[in-house]
Amino acid sequence: MPSLPGLDRKSQFLLCGLDKRAALKASVGTTVAIIALSLAVWVFLSVISPGDPPTSADTSVVVGACAVVVLSAKWIWARLHKAKEGK
Repeated sequence: MPSLPGLDRKSQFLLCGLDKRAALKASVGTTVAIIALSLAVWVFLSVISPGDPPTSADTSVVVGACAVVVLSAKWIWARLHKAKEGK
């Protein structure tokens, strides 16, 4: 664990734990966004072709495409905010 000047061992441990919780929260949020978008697309596809439900292969493609969309949006959002901070 890196040493942080001016903090006792317990405070350093708690600060490191906060970083891990924030990262976990972000990854859970990303996963939830991917699942929600995939579900919305799957429902849309079910509505436009009600007689033929999407197969597991179709669902895999939809989830992969939604993951690309969500991760790209997250990357663009982070890049835009970094650009604003730099000005």
